Amino acid sequence: MKAYIFFLLSLFIWAKDFSAEIINYSKFGFNNHAINEQNGAYPTDSFSTLYGSISYDRLFSNHLIFGAGIALGGIVFDSTKNHGDLAHKYLGYNQGFLGNQKATPSNTQNYFIKNLYIGYSGDNLDFKIGRFVLRNTDWLTGYHSAIELSYHNGIFQFYSLASIQKASYGGKWLKTFRPINSIGSTPNYVPVVALGIKLRPENFLYHLFLQFQANRYFAPGLRFEYNFIIPLQDAQIKAKTDFITLVVLHTKEGREYISSYDMGLEPVFGAISAANPYLMGYKGRKAGWGGVSLGIKQSFLLKEYNFGFQLYGNIADPNDLVGRHGNPIGIDLNDNSVYERGTANNALFDAQSFSGILFAGRKFDNLAIKFLSRITTSKRAFEESFSINTSYRFTKQTSLGINLSLYHVQTHAGFKIYHTYLTHARSDDRSFLSTYFVHKF
Repeated sequence: MKAYIFFLLSLFIWAKDFSAEIINYSKFGFNNHAINEQNGAYPTDSFSTLYGSISYDRLFSNHLIFGAGIALGGIVFDSTKNHGDLAHKYLGYNQGFLGNQKATPSNTQNYFIKNLYIGYSGDNLDFKIGRFVLRNTDWLTGYHSAIELSYHNGIFQFYSLASIQKASYGGKWLKTFRPINSIGSTPNYVPVVALGIKLRPENFLYHLFLQFQANRYFAPGLRFEYNFIIPLQDAQIKAKTDFITLVVLHTKEGREYISSYDMGLEPVFGAISAANPYLMGYKGRKAGWGGVSLGIKQSFLLKEYNFGFQLYGNIADPNDLVGRHGNPIGIDLNDNSVYERGTANNALFDAQSFSGILFAGRKFDNLAIKFLSRITTSKRAFEESFSINTSYRFTKQTSLGINLSLYHVQTHAGFKIYHTYLTHARSDDRSFLSTYFVHKF
């Protein structure tokens, strides 16, 4: 690893095809109530991370491509340090190189090789193998250890890919590569495969795909986009309709998978643990047969203003094994408390959920303001939130974002919050203020 860092620093100094950035993300939760495991009272976490990356990406004259990059950072402060030390779920989460160890606060890894790939980029054909960002798929995005092939000609594109590991980098995340859909410390080495076709006639996008992990699920899906213009007397509104659907069928092994996010269908109980008596033996929920996701987004752009609405729903439980590895609806899925479940998961991708979202914003010269209002009801919880996001660009390289979220969660009886099984529904304030600072080199 030291030799790799030295190699990248050498490229950073001498080569022109490099990039680097420094990022600080901080969250300040407003709910600081004392923990009471008996009744399920847990605060909203506050934490701050500082991290960055150095990357080298080169397209050679013969169409060969090569990239290498490293990410590293650390936790500045963590409000959970004296009760769980949970900020490692955002930064440093580490299941080992083979994914066969339990991630804990004592075995964190605060650096990893985020890019290391070779490939070919031609007029009609693109190929990559190694660690890189997946961009063609809707439900499989971000940094992956993968192989990808894409052929495009005019309005037609075909792609295929296979991924064996996923990492998280950017925003509040710095988590090294780990197998997809492992169970506890038992790694899952079966790759996720995606095959897709995209057609882009004028003003339209048709995206048909099949995504599967042979021992977990098979999931055909569709995305449809239509761009059109609404003429006005002295202006015009640019509009886009975006429809997505995904049908997920779990295999026998996938149906028995106990949800890491407490959002499956069939509850599973065992012996009551002396270490966590308030879980009452509750272990989680089985993923069940799968489910169907449906979403529609209608957006409008009028000069500097944008606005619209979004509806998204899940029949049964389609997202336990699929939805957390991508985000086709573009809304933060992890703005709850880290004590809640998973890593601050909200209810957007829950089983039997429905979400209504309204959004609006305006852009100024160096300032952008966005408003977002969301109501989500699901088998597990009811949530309502309203957020104001502002971002200011000081220079082309430096920007600052500030987000204020007013957020209420009601968790239903029969589910868990951290170490507590709820026998009665409870309400919690999950409001917070967050900041995001980026400087690029």
